[in-house]
Amino acid sequence: MSYVTLAEYKSYIRELTQGQPAGYTSAEDDAMRLFLDQAQRLIEDKTERVFSAKTETRYYLASAVPLAYPDTLLLDYDLLAVTSLVNGNGTTIPADGYWLYPFNESPKWAIVLKSGYSWSFSTDGRIAVTGTWGYMATPSDDVKRVTMQLAWWIQSKRLSLGDVTVLDRGAFTVDGAFPAHIAEWLARHRRKA
Repeated sequence: MSYVTLAEYKSYIRELTQGQPAGYTSAEDDAMRLFLDQAQRLIEDKTERVFSAKTETRYYLASAVPLAYPDTLLLDYDLLAVTSLVNGNGTTIPADGYWLYPFNESPKWAIVLKSGYSWSFSTDGRIAVTGTWGYMATPSDDVKRVTMQLAWWIQSKRLSLGDVTVLDRGAFTVDGAFPAHIAEWLARHRRKA
């Protein structure tokens, strides 16, 4: 899911430029979509988070269960809700058989089994967690604002320096200082290991 629509970005640009330009060509629209995509990829890669929800099944091996906490499954991705939890031996663990951790906060980063349940792995078994994954269900106004600011910065650098090269995993090269307030925001929202 895109964090910012093209219409929202155009409105943001008009606000920054006091209404100029009044219209855009289809090539300019395509370029702005590219800037928004680059900004979103950079945000996701630098924070190791996705700021919108998606439903999918993620799989975990026994290595995701720490020896010191054998009732705990550590997740590699932010979790909002569980639809189905299948143990490594193929049995379904009911919703009243586990807690999502941390309590009273979102997103979740672990599943802790209640007493009477244990993680179990058959040969080639893996735990299957089906649910809603992401840092938040939909991008907040804050996420949208930072995405637009970053897209505008990329766009401005491309116009003033000729090009911004986006590399693998959202990294990019460009002359000029990266905006400090965006760097601080990215650091504050980075997923803790």
